Amino acid sequence: MTRKHQQLIAIIGPSGAGKSTLIKQYLTHRPYAHIHRTVTTRPARSLNDDSHIFVDDITFEHMFHNGDLLGMFPYEGYRYGLTPINYANASLVFVALRAPVVAQFLSFYPNTFVIQIEARTETLCKRLHMRGDSSRAQATQLKAEITSGRSIASNIISTDTAGAYHQFEELCDSFLLT
Repeated sequence: MTRKHQQLIAIIGPSGAGKSTLIKQYLTHRPYAHIHRTVTTRPARSLNDDSHIFVDDITFEHMFHNGDLLGMFPYEGYRYGLTPINYANASLVFVALRAPVVAQFLSFYPNTFVIQIEARTETLCKRLHMRGDSSRAQATQLKAEITSGRSIASNIISTDTAGAYHQFEELCDSFLLT
């Protein structure tokens, strides 16, 4: 495959939808693809949690005031920020975002392709409870985020289906074709 250009792909969807799982699986055998992690003051869920760059409030504040963050978004009592994206050797760069911040992100990176990852609300609640994230298992909020994301996304993939990863893989690989 010939590299045409660098494609940014924003992966959105509610907590528990499978955003990180799909991205990690895709990156396994693709050295030309990278994930750009947001910075957050939220504590890691576990020692293996690499979903963000975790910093304390003082470090976050320092980054924000130094202009190291393009923007800041408060969510559930924590702050999230995005550093500039610069991966010279990457054909695909993923960033996992919440639907409410996509408009802000697109103001910096307007040619970003947006994919929503979703599942039935019951499935999301079950997954969140299983990973010890019960505070995020609010059906009304999850439904609202799904609805919001559907109006923004170019494509929607449901992780309730057995072929979700294959669909994700085909869609992402399509950006590499000349």
